[in-house]
Amino acid sequence: MKAIVYTSNTGFTKEYALLLQEATMLEVFSLQEAKTRLNPKDEVIYLGWVFAGKIKGLNKARSRYKLKAVGAVGMGEYSDEYEKMILNGNSLSQENSFYLQGGFDFAKLKGINRFIMGMMANSMKKKTDLNAEDQAFMSMYEKRTSYVSRDNLGPLIAFLENE
Repeated sequence: MKAIVYTSNTGFTKEYALLLQEATMLEVFSLQEAKTRLNPKDEVIYLGWVFAGKIKGLNKARSRYKLKAVGAVGMGEYSDEYEKMILNGNSLSQENSFYLQGGFDFAKLKGINRFIMGMMANSMKKKTDLNAEDQAFMSMYEKRTSYVSRDNLGPLIAFLENE
């Protein structure tokens, strides 16, 4: 394996890439940096942030490199249903794909992503009966929240060790 390649929006995916580097001793590159540092078809681990069920940068990484494993970093808690949606929506195999709960930092969002998340929060503020998922979103919206930890990388690291 050659490197860890990532795409990060607010920094949580980059944090996971750096934690994974500590465990694997592989070099870490943003997808942009990797274009000049890696050769096409090099074998890499790809980490990307999830937005609307899609892993950002995955198609570019997939077309350029051989993906040994994929980590999808999202703000929500893991659930079988959510994992299935991400796997199906990104044409991934459960065998070498992993969900990593990242976090949320509204202050770091830009452009359309900031607009959309702001609209969602404003809509939820008007509700009187928020479900648990909505409450978790509002809590993260109001204060930077991170769930990044090396423990979350356990299944991915175990997969890599068994390869």
